[in-house]
Amino acid sequence: MDYFRPWVEEGYEIIHINIGGALSSSHQNCCLAASELGHVYPVDSCNLSSHCGPNTLGILFETL
Repeated sequence: MDYFRPWVEEGYEIIHINIGGALSSSHQNCCLAASELGHVYPVDSCNLSSHCGPNTLGILFETL
């Protein structure tokens, strides 16, 4: 939460791509921050790889 707060206070909208939620608590922690701070959008990559960012961004842009 403390990580996101300065960005949210500056007016940023944050898309946070997490490693797989089944593999780590990072997605759940980001969801908690999103519910408290707002303006934070967690994305569960469902992956444990350095390639999860590009894969997730491709899927994200296809849905926009």
